[in-house]
Amino acid sequence: MASMLTSLRKMYGNEQLRFKSVEQAEAIKTSLQRESDVLIILPTGGGKTLTYMLPIYMERDLTTVIVLPYAVLVQQVEEQCEQLNISCQIWRNSGMMSGKCQAVLVAVEYAIMPEFQTLLMTLESTNRLARIVIEECHTLLTHRDFRQTIRRVGILGRCVSVPIQLLSATSLPSHVERLRTEFGCQSLHVIRKVEDRKELKYSVHYVGEEVTSMKLLNRKIGTTVVDLARGWDKKDRGLIYCLQKDWAEEMCEYFNEKMNRVVCGVYHASMNSEERRDVLERWKVGEIKFLIATSALGAGLDYGAVRFVLHQGFARGMIEFCQESGRAGRDGHVADSIVFYWSGIEKETDWIKDEGRKDMLEYVKMGGCRKEWMSKFLHGVGTDCISQPEGVFCDNCEKAMAGNKSWKIETKVGRKRGRTEEGEEVRDVIEVREMIRDLKGKCPICWMEGKDQAKGHQLFGCRYILEICD
Repeated sequence: MASMLTSLRKMYGNEQLRFKSVEQAEAIKTSLQRESDVLIILPTGGGKTLTYMLPIYMERDLTTVIVLPYAVLVQQVEEQCEQLNISCQIWRNSGMMSGKCQAVLVAVEYAIMPEFQTLLMTLESTNRLARIVIEECHTLLTHRDFRQTIRRVGILGRCVSVPIQLLSATSLPSHVERLRTEFGCQSLHVIRKVEDRKELKYSVHYVGEEVTSMKLLNRKIGTTVVDLARGWDKKDRGLIYCLQKDWAEEMCEYFNEKMNRVVCGVYHASMNSEERRDVLERWKVGEIKFLIATSALGAGLDYGAVRFVLHQGFARGMIEFCQESGRAGRDGHVADSIVFYWSGIEKETDWIKDEGRKDMLEYVKMGGCRKEWMSKFLHGVGTDCISQPEGVFCDNCEKAMAGNKSWKIETKVGRKRGRTEEGEEVRDVIEVREMIRDLKGKCPICWMEGKDQAKGHQLFGCRYILEICD
């Protein structure tokens, strides 16, 4: 572990760096040992990329193959390798690699080609192949319907005997066995970090009956975008997701027309790599403030100061939604994830038939805590906003708190008038939770007495108690 930390600090030239979590350090250690296949599930911003970048940096004479499902990821990983002084090459459609390199980057579409499998076997025969990394491995399962080539990626784990390293922020517990089967893993070590995005405020805006078309929906979204962008810092950006490229292009055109200047760009899979790279760069440097995209930009976007992620209607499914909304607030500051739901959008999207649509609509229409629901969906366990000691509330929890605070606590014959038994129970639970949160790190005696020094000490050793006792 000491050599890992030393190498981390050397790689980034920062003697103060630490690993982000125990799970991240464990994943790097497992990768370096190269004794088993591993599935690494870390939250967005949890440092998944480092779990293979640091081993690559430490193993100068070996080659790691990185399979990437999105074009934006290929570009991003290439840039990271250059910044870290890691030699890399991109394999596109044929041929061997020119000389030794530490990382081979390949898109999914090329990774399934027989020529690439030949390259893998050649690297293994020379004892240079360290591991195969599959970024965003959940796409193997969730994108099968419209990306047939992904089905054949599993063969990579069978043509060579090196460890497979699977990475994701959104792999469900039910995915583990399917991934194990897909890659033929005899043993699959699973490392999962459960962590809710406390800095994200999840909400759904239900537009009224006056919205009868996508154009009117865009008008509602535009008004919200203007409100959210007031008081922004220079580095702040916004992301808007649409389910179809035509809708993304129409919204982009509408925004720019209404603003009388170019404030946003569009990003979708039908654009060539140069066009996508150009619009991303313009957005990052601030030439445009908003980016309107399809699910082609669902993963791999590494920009911290995204202040909001909006969805026009909803996402294709909950996994896509978790991935896309996770682009917001990666700098640790508060950010918004807002779904604009219009009842007519269901008819407009009846072409989405899979289970993901059903889950997404359940999230949109639910009345409970959205964060808890999402965490249970992703990890099998979850905690509601009110129970978390830190973080912003989702819209439903915020409404519940506002509603409960306005209840009158009037009593008659020992009963609170105007409140149902269920309401009383909810209110009591919330009051206890608020008290526990407020008491954290404080002396309860001084807190009840209203003493200013309550926060500076715990109950044991309280001077106020000693004064009373004397």
